[in-house]
Amino acid sequence: MFSVFSDRLKHTDATTLPELHQNLYNAQELNGCYNMSGWLDPCIAEVKNHSKSNIFRYRYDEENKSVNVYYRKNSEQPWKTLRRGFFKVRPNGLPLLPTSNPPVLMASFHLLDMDVLKKSNSIWSTICRLTNTNLHTKYSRKGCIWRLNSFKSYDRNALEDSVDGTDPVPYDVRKLLVGEQETPEGNVEEHRRSLENAIEILFQHHGGKKHLIYRPLIFVDARNKEDKEISILKKQLVDIALDHPRCGENMPTKFVPLELQLSVKVEAEQKIVAMNELEEMNKQNENMALNDNELRLFLKVNHALGKLIYLDETGLRDPVFLVDVLRSIVTEKQFWPQHLLYIFEALRETGELLKEDLYEMWKQKCFQTISKHKEYMVEMLVHLDILCRQKDTEKGFDFFLVPCMIRAKRKNRLQMQLDKSIHLAYQFREEVIPPAILYRFLATFISMWNLRFTALHPSEKRRLMLFTDSADVIIDKEHDMRFDIQGN
Repeated sequence: MFSVFSDRLKHTDATTLPELHQNLYNAQELNGCYNMSGWLDPCIAEVKNHSKSNIFRYRYDEENKSVNVYYRKNSEQPWKTLRRGFFKVRPNGLPLLPTSNPPVLMASFHLLDMDVLKKSNSIWSTICRLTNTNLHTKYSRKGCIWRLNSFKSYDRNALEDSVDGTDPVPYDVRKLLVGEQETPEGNVEEHRRSLENAIEILFQHHGGKKHLIYRPLIFVDARNKEDKEISILKKQLVDIALDHPRCGENMPTKFVPLELQLSVKVEAEQKIVAMNELEEMNKQNENMALNDNELRLFLKVNHALGKLIYLDETGLRDPVFLVDVLRSIVTEKQFWPQHLLYIFEALRETGELLKEDLYEMWKQKCFQTISKHKEYMVEMLVHLDILCRQKDTEKGFDFFLVPCMIRAKRKNRLQMQLDKSIHLAYQFREEVIPPAILYRFLATFISMWNLRFTALHPSEKRRLMLFTDSADVIIDKEHDMRFDIQGN
């Protein structure tokens, strides 16, 4: 109802009571009102500070089937959890609620104190007109920012809220309103400690705990460039870099000119440098040029430091560029464009990726730099076992397999007959095994032997026997092999 008043008063003056009836849907004039405060008073628990200005937020918890209440003093502060409810609690733990209808109070205008109303109206009208914040501070809570004066005055002759085409809502207010939609409830530090303790308990007996860095946990708001947590993240990354065993070692001065030349190439968005081009760059350094052995050493050292990727083959790869190449294939559904989702679904179900589909993915604007070197990038992904191709399709192949993208599991694990099969089981000595090792394990089998197809059945679609944790391959006409990965 109040939103109707607010919208109407933006464009017209206040109306009389009969005119107000016309602006409200199905309005009726009442001679009384319900006494809600008296009706609820016996059920209300002892509440403090309720007369001060607070903001409340209610959230329904699906898991616990309960309503959580959060509060804060003003929009500049984080949400806090309200530990106690507003209602008294029965012995069985349920809230004490009224059982009857609220009583009706008849209108009694002779009790109105017009002098008090005039004084109150005078205070608020003064606050709305003032440009300084002295009186605002007096009538607002400590730490509250008064934003009303930042709005432009309303122009009754304007057809739109914005007179000159600009946003009528100031930038800082607009930013606050947008952020309000995603503002998390609860105290951030309390939530941080809670998560840190949960991680500690979860990994207390895990072999990979020594590799985790989770104190302190860092919460970065990607929408805010001035987020203070970003500086904490930067410091932590620098500290990790300084702990590198090669950090602080002296480097040959002859490496410097070539490093500078490569940095210029990176700034020019050249992500791949062929070996013959690198050799030409090296010759330009004359007295500082490296010989063949020194050049190989330069590449291997910088590869170990993560500055570039060198695999003793025909080119150099920018590590950041390689991330983009991997991201073009191995990523979550939300990052796939709508018109390419059919490729994503096929990858998750069977792991199959047609070559023409791969090239279509690289036509996206964000991956166009990959398209310039598409044949080369395919060979590199095959070399790294990200893309796999079956043994008999090395020549004239038209599709790849991407084991790390498969999410389909084998529905029925049939027990093989012991008298007709040989069973071998291997167990890793380490407790924590990176998933990438298992995917390369799958890729090795696929490149050595061809995958089996499911038996033809009228109700089933023929598919390769490749799953996220299992695969069947054909050794020869007389022998098949299945391998399963369990417990990871």
